[in-house]
Amino acid sequence: MLTNFIASFKARTVIYLTLFLGVTLTASSFYIEHVLNEIPCPMCLWQRYSHMILWGVALVSLMLLPFFRKPKFFIFLFVLVGLYSGGVGLYQGAGQQGWVELPQSCTGGNVELLDADNLFLALTNVPKPPSCKDIDFEILGLTLAWWNFIIMSIMVLCLTIWLNKNKR
Repeated sequence: MLTNFIASFKARTVIYLTLFLGVTLTASSFYIEHVLNEIPCPMCLWQRYSHMILWGVALVSLMLLPFFRKPKFFIFLFVLVGLYSGGVGLYQGAGQQGWVELPQSCTGGNVELLDADNLFLALTNVPKPPSCKDIDFEILGLTLAWWNFIIMSIMVLCLTIWLNKNKR
């Protein structure tokens, strides 16, 4: 029943829903940073960038949709971005629980010039990023990394169902 409901959406509707999701996640991350004053860790920025890529691909796909006969290509790109973003969320959530070791660039402390994000932070004299292990913000008992994993998993599942049901 749910799979038939998901499959009933037109490609344009799926793209608009994905655009809405990406913009909402990006806006909420900026709200948490700039209104609630929570400084994002490097992995939070990775997830934020993937949300921006999600709505960027959605905007491009809406512009190109009249010229493409196969909109499934864009939906497949959404799935790839969702897998990446959800994977980062899962990895960070597992690191916060102590199940896995997080990368050296996520330990917080002094700003190391290991990547472009840290270089930008050093050049703009922004306070050092917190450790990716730190759990400073939770919603309903789950960290933002776990919420990102859950949301991206649901998105990927729904998009995969849509792709499988709309094979034509």
